[in-house]
Amino acid sequence: MLHKEIPFLRLGLPLCAGIITGLWFSPGPVFYVSSILIIAISFATGIFFNRYLTNSIYGISLSLALWLAGLILYSLEKAAISDLSPGEAVYQGILDDFPEEKEKTWKMTFKLKGMFRSNDFIPVGGSLLIYHGKNDKAPEFLPGDELIIKCSPVRIKSRGNPAEFDYSFYMENQGIRYYAFTGNKNIIRHSSPDHRSLKHRALIIREKILEIFLQRGISQEQLGLVAAMTLGQKNLLDPDQKQYFIKAGVMHIMAVSGLHTVILSMFIFNILFFLKRKMNIVRVIITLLILWAFAFVTGLTPSVLRATLMFSFLQAGKIMKREVNAVNSILASAFVL
Repeated sequence: MLHKEIPFLRLGLPLCAGIITGLWFSPGPVFYVSSILIIAISFATGIFFNRYLTNSIYGISLSLALWLAGLILYSLEKAAISDLSPGEAVYQGILDDFPEEKEKTWKMTFKLKGMFRSNDFIPVGGSLLIYHGKNDKAPEFLPGDELIIKCSPVRIKSRGNPAEFDYSFYMENQGIRYYAFTGNKNIIRHSSPDHRSLKHRALIIREKILEIFLQRGISQEQLGLVAAMTLGQKNLLDPDQKQYFIKAGVMHIMAVSGLHTVILSMFIFNILFFLKRKMNIVRVIITLLILWAFAFVTGLTPSVLRATLMFSFLQAGKIMKREVNAVNSILASAFVL
């Protein structure tokens, strides 16, 4: 049966349903407490019925619990984004990526830690989209750098045209609710941390690889294509180049994803063909190490992480000589991430 072949389908669907429910439904604490009590009672009463009915009750209760978990996860994520006071204020946080060059500004994602009001430090959450003026010197910032800035956040709003793309909703799902304009005079303090997160280290290594590409003779025009197709960095692509790929219908090639991961894994597997019989486990381990290194240098993007984790599940099942379902591995990787 389908639920036995793809068990993560039964786990993933209610969790996704709970997350989708959170888009339109924002319940209060009473709803959550009542739901948890009802689910707990359902689990407890299941022991008083026959085996078939007990399994059905447990299955329904588990689905409801996962639905509620999805709703709670989405609600917590939304609640973590703080509403900022209007007017100028001083904020502390860290840079989440390299500055992206625009026509007149440098675009940066600033992950907020807190704000200063009088002599008090007030914790705040979410991220701030910063447009740093190009008239000033180009910012020498690295992902993970700690900043204290003075700025006036403005709430991101859609233009309100009929059937337009809801930009404010999209940005809020990225954890960004406000934007601000800054210059060098707004940077009160800039410091480098002793320890950076794994994601920030991956982005810095990716930038060093781009520098190696340039040193090896790749021109600036070609660098955008190479960076997009190998490292998933599309910021360097020329707008005309993007249009060519969009018109040709192959823009997906520019997004490093599961396709690139599968091609790389097949390439490594074929190279290590001589280990297939007696040392297949070594072949798998070497392939997985290279794939995870590839995921790291691409900046640990969700699509590459999902594909790498899926491949890891598939190979783990084969090593244990279990029947492996590719769809179940995809759902399992999505569930874990």
